[in-house]
Amino acid sequence: MVAVTQLLDKAMEAIVVRSEERGAINRRESTFEIDNPSSRKPFLKRGLARTIEPKVVLVVDDAPDIRTVLLRALGRNFKVRVAKSGESALELLPYINPDIILLDVLMSGMDGFATLREMRRVPGFSQTPVLFLSGLGDIANKLRGLRLGAVDYITKPFHPQEVLARLESQCQVYCRRSQEICQEFATEIAPVPTRSPRTLIVLGLTPRETEVLFWIAEGKTTPEIALILNAAPTTIKKHVNHILEKLGVENRLSAALLANDILRAAESKKIVNVEKQFRSYAT
Repeated sequence: MVAVTQLLDKAMEAIVVRSEERGAINRRESTFEIDNPSSRKPFLKRGLARTIEPKVVLVVDDAPDIRTVLLRALGRNFKVRVAKSGESALELLPYINPDIILLDVLMSGMDGFATLREMRRVPGFSQTPVLFLSGLGDIANKLRGLRLGAVDYITKPFHPQEVLARLESQCQVYCRRSQEICQEFATEIAPVPTRSPRTLIVLGLTPRETEVLFWIAEGKTTPEIALILNAAPTTIKKHVNHILEKLGVENRLSAALLANDILRAAESKKIVNVEKQFRSYAT
């Protein structure tokens, strides 16, 4: 009997703790609109392809009933943050770092169109997807919103599940595009060895010719280059002749000097005007 009583006491304690935690969370959510953002440190803008779940959606609407409906509808799938006006949204933007924004058009003070224009000027948020939510369903306002850069335009009255579906769809599109951009960016900035045959491609040579010229600049003889590149010496001689002709120089020494200048510039990370260097050697 004593053991059963102890178990019941522990269970009640756990329920009380969880209730207090849930109440603290609800209080934080309910006061989020009015607390002072200056008391919080802004987040650094995360990478283009954010993988932290759930995503953060910022709902900007001056109607309390709309905010309540959206908070309930989106709360299971998103971290919902709300702002009562465009001015408040701009103030909160760096602090809550949203993944996607749901923005009302008709609001007191700054309307949704003006708010979006200002959001695009905030560093790090020029590409954040924004969906307009408005009772203005005419084609002129829809086109205006889309031309400003919104990814969707939802008219009131709306069904909460429709809003949820559109938000999730746009998040998926944005994440895929972000990953593509990251991959493209990584490819563009892929490190190239500073002293590499690829550096000499700026001279207008073929990839094979850059390899031959690189080893000439390294002081290798024709037989040595043939051995390194697994080619016949006669083939290397033909490449050398093509290189001299393309560079407008008379001998291997001049070609080696030009190549070494380019390679040294790459090693020191200096921007070199290759065309001027080329003309100075050709004349």
